[in-house]
Amino acid sequence: MEIKKLLDDKGMRSYIEFSGFRGYHVWLFLTEWMPVRFANMLTDRIEEELAPADDVTVECFPNKARLKAGRFGQVLKLPFGVHVRSSRRSCFVDDDGRPVTDVDRFIETLARYTLPAIRKVLSCSKTAAEDSRTGNMPAQISISGEAAEHELQEAFGELTTNVQEVLSRCSLMKYLCLKAKRTGYLTHFERMSVLYVFGHVGEEGKEFVHDVMRLTMNYQYNTTQRFIERIPEKPVSCGKLREQYKKISAEVGCSCSFKRTKNCYPSPVLHALSLSKDVQ
Repeated sequence: MEIKKLLDDKGMRSYIEFSGFRGYHVWLFLTEWMPVRFANMLTDRIEEELAPADDVTVECFPNKARLKAGRFGQVLKLPFGVHVRSSRRSCFVDDDGRPVTDVDRFIETLARYTLPAIRKVLSCSKTAAEDSRTGNMPAQISISGEAAEHELQEAFGELTTNVQEVLSRCSLMKYLCLKAKRTGYLTHFERMSVLYVFGHVGEEGKEFVHDVMRLTMNYQYNTTQRFIERIPEKPVSCGKLREQYKKISAEVGCSCSFKRTKNCYPSPVLHALSLSKDVQ
């Protein structure tokens, strides 16, 4: 009931099903297929606000397990199925815990949600809003260690050499990409920062901009492409980035040292350019 209330508070109608044995399921129905990361983000929001009793176990479907090729994910018993241990049929219950008797009418009146509706709920997340407003780095985003590298690989697959070079050497760019993966949210300036760096790393960098924005909740290909086509002639400087992200750059470390040449200023793009022998 607490989970159902949390969803109600977010404007989403959910339904409780008795499993036929000991547990209960809270169902949220959709109109279309949805990327697993959005389902995970929604259940993460609920778990952050939920305080279950010590003797209560909460499971979320789908979980965050990474599947190997050819393997299947969690088994999920659909509503009205028979429980293998109790031989009892599961059923939906009303707010008083009584079984729903008019099943046909119940199914006809189910509330179902589109992907944009889910994205809207997630974009209104208090955590994401506060982080973007204050410039604080969410505690769950760590940019070092194997876990962070695993997240990058999970989100973007095999990275090209130039993009990988920038991510491995610029802590701030790595942070922004991981934030997009973990929260599904980037402020307008954060989006521009990613664009003004990777948009100057050739066609592969521009494609990577799409890959990053695709992780956010309100991504639109045409809008992102329009910004890419209008990108300024020069990339953003390290100085401007440090000024905008004072707290974050202090926490993640922003201390790149470049060899200065004429008509050149420090920018994360230089990490990629340093790999080329024919670019001045």
